[in-house]
Amino acid sequence: MSKIDTVTFEGGLIEAIEPIRQFALATAIFHLFEAGIYDRIDDAPSSVAELASALGHDRAKLQGLLSYLRNEELVTLSDGEVALTRRGRSLAKYRAWYTMLIGGYGQTFLAIGDHLGVGSGGASRDIVHVGVGSCGISRYDAFPLTKELIDKMRRKPEVVCDLGCGNGMYLVEFAATSPDCGRSASSPARPAAPPPAASSPRPGSATGSRSSATARSSSSPIRRPPSPTSTCSASCCTRSSARRESAGSSTS
Repeated sequence: MSKIDTVTFEGGLIEAIEPIRQFALATAIFHLFEAGIYDRIDDAPSSVAELASALGHDRAKLQGLLSYLRNEELVTLSDGEVALTRRGRSLAKYRAWYTMLIGGYGQTFLAIGDHLGVGSGGASRDIVHVGVGSCGISRYDAFPLTKELIDKMRRKPEVVCDLGCGNGMYLVEFAATSPDCGRSASSPARPAAPPPAASSPRPGSATGSRSSATARSSSSPIRRPPSPTSTCSASCCTRSSARRESAGSSTS
């Protein structure tokens, strides 16, 4: 084996593994949000011990994650106290992209190789994170576009119907921007999937990740979607019923 030029090799190595660094960083930022850490230290700094106790995390493992985030200049660590940096705080408005692309499609990216074969089917995704993240992202594209279209209408709509609404979160969020408009939503009914067979997934597998996501406590920042058969905000149903009753009274 020929002698390696250390300087040239190290320079090339740094450039070659930069995508790995970004992969690790994106994953760490996702967990900063997902594990409840960001929300806890957003208002005020907290000691690592208090943070671990409040969130039910192992203190040593939490310390390791926070140390990495400190190296990336997202948090500060001083005398056992952690706080967000300016760079860390700037991530808040981009949170939805981490929810959808890392939480929702992270397992998809890692499974690409397993699904290149003929007849191998498609790679799975975490539909909850995809839905929540997509709804968050829509505030910056779909919401403004929908509002612009509605503002250009000569007659303002009385009811907005979202067909193929998924978990209905887009419509619920949209309702907050248009309180005078009734809402209705519908999603195709799907048969309930049979429970997965009891097994012990290998550590780090996509199956293990989905099992962990399913077992999350109700305190998780991810909101679970309603039944897939149909979703509709209560105010929508109330307003629609009231209008029908009013129309019926006026014609009788």
